[in-house]
Amino acid sequence: MKYFITAILVLTFSVGCKSKKTIATMPPLPPEPSIAESILSRITSQPYLTLRGKGQYQDNSSSQNFRYEIRIQNEDRIVVELSDPILGLRIARLYADRDTIVFINRAQKQFASGGRSTLQQIVGLEVETDDLIRLLKALPVRWNAPWEGKQREPDMIHLYSIIPINAFDNVTGELHITGFDFKIRKQILSNIPYRLIAEYEYAGEADPFAPKQIALHLTANGNFLKLQLVNDRIQTDSFDIKIPEVPNGYAPVPF
Repeated sequence: MKYFITAILVLTFSVGCKSKKTIATMPPLPPEPSIAESILSRITSQPYLTLRGKGQYQDNSSSQNFRYEIRIQNEDRIVVELSDPILGLRIARLYADRDTIVFINRAQKQFASGGRSTLQQIVGLEVETDDLIRLLKALPVRWNAPWEGKQREPDMIHLYSIIPINAFDNVTGELHITGFDFKIRKQILSNIPYRLIAEYEYAGEADPFAPKQIALHLTANGNFLKLQLVNDRIQTDSFDIKIPEVPNGYAPVPF
């Protein structure tokens, strides 16, 4: 979030019978940003981000380990490559932007594709692709929400907000940000019966662009989902993400 303060000087000239006067007036300055706005403005985002590492998925009935490569472009386009944790063979690819989702299952030679609402059907929440991207980049899911600072602890700043999702639904948001480096350590989004907690750990100043570890916990109606990512490699080199082509012979299946 960037704040630009523009000062405009208005000159008014008044001409009298025998003399000429020049009067300079200044319009009121724009209001100072709130404490929450000042804090959020210190959180930076890289336009290109590549994450590689090991992950674990767990829900009520299953658990799965995998390797991954995640590439994010401009916070609105993402591609995820999943590989076997032992052999390293690529088994699946997921592509998503704001309007298109494509999932290619190489292991079973199947694919699925959908539109803007598909991600909401998969996750079961009112969520957009850029929401998912911000979770992975340790950025506020709803950056423009009316955040307010309600509580402050030593070296930790808490921001709270009621985040408008649509005309009928609101989500309570909570951010835990360390005051010395302005990095999000925990993000909580809750709306009964859903609750999503994202926790982040950093390796230190050597990795300022993304967290070393990401843990996502989703609970809903007695069910839970946990996704743990450990980033072994973080890069910010530029690249271009395109919608992947489905290989010949792959069978379409619904999400």
